[in-house]
Amino acid sequence: MGIRGVAKSARYTLREKGISETLRVAKKYIGHHVFDANEDPTTHRYRLSQRLASKFDGTVTYGPFTGLKLDTNSWWGAADRGSMLLGLYELEVLTWMDSARVGRSVLVDLGAADGYYAIGALRAGWVEHAYCFEMSEAGRSAIAQNAAANGVGDRVTILGIATPSFVEELKQNHGVDIAQCLVLIDIEGAEFDVLTPSTLTSLSRAALVIELHEEPGVVSSKIDALTDACLESFTCAFLTTSARDLSAFPELQLWPDDDRWALCSESRAYQMRWLTLTPISHS
Repeated sequence: MGIRGVAKSARYTLREKGISETLRVAKKYIGHHVFDANEDPTTHRYRLSQRLASKFDGTVTYGPFTGLKLDTNSWWGAADRGSMLLGLYELEVLTWMDSARVGRSVLVDLGAADGYYAIGALRAGWVEHAYCFEMSEAGRSAIAQNAAANGVGDRVTILGIATPSFVEELKQNHGVDIAQCLVLIDIEGAEFDVLTPSTLTSLSRAALVIELHEEPGVVSSKIDALTDACLESFTCAFLTTSARDLSAFPELQLWPDDDRWALCSESRAYQMRWLTLTPISHS
């Protein structure tokens, strides 16, 4: 399309669809010689998440955690708020937890961040109590604030950093029955240090899902060792990120394709895997 064609198209779009759509079309044809280069993908996802949060009043509107109020200014995961509001964030983990929770009443969350899973599970009626291990002071404060905002403050116990003795801490200090526990672990690589053979033995009646942190392109001997240590007590399986269906959300029908797909991205550096452990005696 020549300059005259661009000008004619711009006049029409401005008259019929307004300045915002005109600028989008102009950028498509003119490119970055005039407009700034694309912003950082995570920053872009944050802006999209804020836009959706404004539309949904910061409340999860789809999925099992519907009704969960999220602080869009939280210290953690602000760029993921959009996918959380749509019930798409770590969908594979949510689906597995929904199945594994049957017959269990306690969620133990290692690396609880701001309490998304713990508070969401309580609001959804999945569990009766949640124990949140979080090493960050800012995170512990966010968990307390979010729990109070969602009316479950009396059912959340907030603890510090998780060590290999966290199971004994739960038993001795809080009277937790491990057979009642659904355990979620996302501690940025420390899972290989915390989940010692002794710790795994003490967890043998719990159901666990563990986010694995492995170097891209490298077969991790740590993962092999962890899996081998689990085989005596658990049935092991892996989850990995799968497809997302965005057609179910009328709020996104007028969003550009790139924005819709960016909204449900989790900006992983590589395809994520989770290890699920189901007690052999309960399988």
